[in-house]
Amino acid sequence: MDWNLIYKAVEGNINADEIQKLWSKKAAIEGYIRNMGFSTSSVILCSKDRQDPREKIKKDAYAVRVLELMEDALDSLSKDDREVWGWRYYDFMVLEEIGQLLTNEHKDSAYWRKKAERTLHRIAERLLESFCFARSSRMRRA
Repeated sequence: MDWNLIYKAVEGNINADEIQKLWSKKAAIEGYIRNMGFSTSSVILCSKDRQDPREKIKKDAYAVRVLELMEDALDSLSKDDREVWGWRYYDFMVLEEIGQLLTNEHKDSAYWRKKAERTLHRIAERLLESFCFARSSRMRRA
Protein backbone atom coordinates (compact mmCIF):
# COMPACT_ATOMS: atom_id res chain seq x y z
CA MET A 1 0.00 0.00 0.00
CA ASP A 2 1.37 3.41 -0.96
CA TRP A 3 0.72 5.30 2.26
CA ASN A 4 2.51 8.45 1.07
CA LEU A 5 0.03 8.69 -1.79
CA ILE A 6 -2.91 8.23 0.58
CA TYR A 7 -1.55 10.82 3.03
CA LYS A 8 -1.01 13.31 0.19
CA ALA A 9 -4.53 12.76 -1.12
CA VAL A 10 -6.20 13.34 2.25
CA GLU A 11 -4.06 16.41 2.87
CA GLY A 12 -4.91 17.78 -0.61
CA ASN A 13 -1.30 17.79 -1.86
CA ILE A 14 -1.84 15.48 -4.82
CA ASN A 15 -1.51 16.03 -8.57
CA ALA A 16 -3.47 14.65 -11.52
CA ASP A 17 -1.03 11.81 -12.22
CA GLU A 18 -1.16 10.74 -8.59
CA ILE A 19 -4.97 10.83 -8.71
CA GLN A 20 -4.82 8.15 -11.41
CA LYS A 21 -2.36 6.07 -9.34
CA LEU A 22 -4.65 6.42 -6.33
CA TRP A 23 -7.65 5.14 -8.29
CA SER A 24 -5.65 2.16 -9.51
CA LYS A 25 -5.03 1.28 -5.83
CA LYS A 26 -8.70 1.58 -4.82
CA ALA A 27 -9.25 -2.19 -4.53
CA ALA A 28 -6.22 -2.50 -2.24
CA ILE A 29 -7.48 0.33 -0.04
CA GLU A 30 -10.91 -1.28 0.18
CA GLY A 31 -9.26 -4.60 1.08
CA TYR A 32 -7.24 -2.89 3.79
CA ILE A 33 -10.41 -1.37 5.25
CA ARG A 34 -12.20 -4.72 5.21
CA ASN A 35 -9.34 -6.28 7.18
CA MET A 36 -8.15 -3.37 9.31
CA GLY A 37 -9.96 -4.49 12.45
CA PHE A 38 -8.75 -8.09 12.28
CA SER A 39 -5.45 -7.67 14.16
CA THR A 40 -7.01 -5.57 16.90
CA SER A 41 -10.21 -7.56 17.38
CA SER A 42 -8.74 -11.06 17.72
CA VAL A 43 -8.93 -12.70 21.11
CA ILE A 44 -5.66 -14.54 20.56
CA LEU A 45 -2.84 -12.83 18.76
CA CYS A 46 -0.62 -15.22 16.84
CA SER A 47 2.24 -12.75 16.65
CA LYS A 48 2.92 -9.36 18.12
CA ASP A 49 2.04 -6.57 15.73
CA ARG A 50 5.25 -4.57 15.42
CA GLN A 51 3.39 -1.52 14.20
CA ASP A 52 2.92 1.34 16.64
CA PRO A 53 -0.78 1.41 17.61
CA ARG A 54 -0.96 5.17 16.97
CA GLU A 55 0.41 4.67 13.47
CA LYS A 56 -2.18 1.95 12.80
CA ILE A 57 -4.99 4.23 13.97
CA LYS A 58 -3.68 6.98 11.68
CA LYS A 59 -3.47 4.62 8.70
CA ASP A 60 -6.96 3.29 9.37
CA ALA A 61 -8.40 6.79 9.52
CA TYR A 62 -6.59 7.95 6.38
CA ALA A 63 -7.69 4.86 4.44
CA VAL A 64 -11.33 5.47 5.32
CA ARG A 65 -11.08 9.20 4.62
CA VAL A 66 -9.40 8.78 1.24
CA LEU A 67 -12.21 6.50 0.05
CA GLU A 68 -14.76 9.08 1.19
CA LEU A 69 -12.90 11.78 -0.73
CA MET A 70 -12.67 9.55 -3.81
CA GLU A 71 -16.43 8.92 -3.79
CA ASP A 72 -17.21 12.63 -3.24
CA ALA A 73 -14.87 13.59 -6.07
CA LEU A 74 -16.43 11.02 -8.38
CA ASP A 75 -19.90 12.37 -7.59
CA SER A 76 -18.74 15.85 -8.62
CA LEU A 77 -18.03 14.69 -12.20
CA SER A 78 -20.46 14.92 -15.07
CA LYS A 79 -22.20 11.72 -16.15
CA ASP A 80 -20.00 11.40 -19.26
CA ASP A 81 -16.76 11.90 -17.32
CA ARG A 82 -17.88 9.41 -14.68
CA GLU A 83 -18.58 6.89 -17.43
CA VAL A 84 -15.14 7.30 -19.04
CA TRP A 85 -13.45 7.12 -15.61
CA GLY A 86 -15.41 3.96 -14.89
CA TRP A 87 -14.23 2.35 -18.09
CA ARG A 88 -10.64 2.64 -16.90
CA TYR A 89 -10.86 2.11 -13.15
CA TYR A 90 -13.95 -0.05 -12.68
CA ASP A 91 -14.21 -1.96 -15.98
CA PHE A 92 -10.39 -2.03 -16.34
CA MET A 93 -10.40 -1.28 -20.05
CA VAL A 94 -7.07 -0.69 -21.76
CA LEU A 95 -6.35 2.73 -23.23
CA GLU A 96 -6.92 1.61 -26.81
CA GLU A 97 -10.45 0.43 -25.97
CA ILE A 98 -11.27 3.71 -24.24
CA GLY A 99 -9.88 5.68 -27.19
CA GLN A 100 -12.03 3.68 -29.60
CA LEU A 101 -15.14 4.37 -27.53
CA LEU A 102 -14.31 8.08 -27.40
CA THR A 103 -13.91 8.44 -31.18
CA ASN A 104 -15.79 6.92 -34.05
CA GLU A 105 -12.87 7.35 -36.42
CA HIS A 106 -10.70 4.56 -37.75
CA LYS A 107 -7.26 5.45 -36.48
CA ASP A 108 -4.22 3.56 -35.27
CA SER A 109 -3.79 2.35 -31.69
CA ALA A 110 -1.30 5.13 -30.86
CA TYR A 111 -3.98 7.72 -31.62
CA TRP A 112 -6.56 5.95 -29.48
CA ARG A 113 -4.10 5.53 -26.62
CA LYS A 114 -3.15 9.23 -26.69
CA LYS A 115 -6.81 10.29 -26.89
CA ALA A 116 -7.62 8.13 -23.86
CA GLU A 117 -4.59 9.38 -21.90
CA ARG A 118 -5.50 13.01 -22.52
CA THR A 119 -9.15 12.46 -21.62
CA LEU A 120 -8.30 10.59 -18.42
CA HIS A 121 -5.77 13.29 -17.45
CA ARG A 122 -8.40 15.99 -17.97
CA ILE A 123 -10.85 14.05 -15.78
CA ALA A 124 -8.14 13.54 -13.15
CA GLU A 125 -7.63 17.30 -13.06
CA ARG A 126 -11.35 17.74 -12.37
CA LEU A 127 -11.15 15.16 -9.60
CA LEU A 128 -8.13 16.99 -8.23
CA GLU A 129 -10.25 20.10 -7.79
CA SER A 130 -12.50 18.17 -5.39
CA PHE A 131 -9.51 17.01 -3.34
CA CYS A 132 -8.14 20.55 -3.15
CA PHE A 133 -11.59 21.89 -2.25
CA ALA A 134 -11.80 19.41 0.64
CA ARG A 135 -8.43 20.67 1.87
CA SER A 136 -9.37 24.35 1.65
CA SER A 137 -12.71 23.83 3.42
CA ARG A 138 -10.94 21.87 6.18
CA MET A 139 -8.45 24.72 6.61
CA ARG A 140 -11.31 27.24 6.97
CA ARG A 141 -12.89 25.16 9.76
CA ALA A 142 -9.61 25.04 11.74
